[in-house]
Amino acid sequence: MSPDETNIVDLDRLRVDAAALDAGAVPAPGAPELDLPAAPDPAAELAAVISVCVGILAPVFPSLPAIYTEQTVHAVAAATAPVLEKYGVEMGGLFGRWQEEIKCAIVVVPVALATKAAIENDLAARKIEPAKADKKPAPLSPGNSVGNSPPIVRAPGEPDDPAVIRSVV
Repeated sequence: MSPDETNIVDLDRLRVDAAALDAGAVPAPGAPELDLPAAPDPAAELAAVISVCVGILAPVFPSLPAIYTEQTVHAVAAATAPVLEKYGVEMGGLFGRWQEEIKCAIVVVPVALATKAAIENDLAARKIEPAKADKKPAPLSPGNSVGNSPPIVRAPGEPDDPAVIRSVV
């Protein structure tokens, strides 16, 4: 038999085995057992999804890891998995036809928000630095004091004329 004929025979055998399993038939004695993976635990899958989302969002929202502890994630997943199963939602098809876009947004949005915050901080720092260099001391006026000197005040009834301002000792 050629390799192509062998592949066709293997595919035919797999189709027959699959149909038998779908019908609930037990494999014949002596037939090789099919090594089928165990059905995934929906709660474990959901817990993994929640954990990944928290890890991705944590740089932008640093309080999330304190809220979504491992114990909390498993409790939420255990409570939510039966509801998802009730409505036929499987983790593989969780996001439906928008799956790629949603996965992209989960990764890109936190990076974009962190970038925005970093740029805003950089711009704010640039505004503060020149302001510090150009800052001049405020002019003296009644009530202002310089260094350790006593405050300058007007005596009651004196005019607002700076020439009349005197120091209080």
